[in-house]
Amino acid sequence: MSRYEGNCFNDVVPFDEVNPTAEEVARVLAEELAATVPKAAIVGVEVGEAAGFSATYWTAHE
Repeated sequence: MSRYEGNCFNDVVPFDEVNPTAEEVARVLAEELAATVPKAAIVGVEVGEAAGFSATYWTAHE
């Protein structure tokens, strides 16, 4: 996650090609967490844009 810290999302892969909406950021973070911590059950990731506004990416899980 440190590659995002202090950087403009538009300059960091994959957001240099994918629009960094809250929905896309949540999806990418969920996928990166699942790949980094394979034994963890990632159910969903919520990303806040502004007070009262957020997007949640729910993973497919068994």
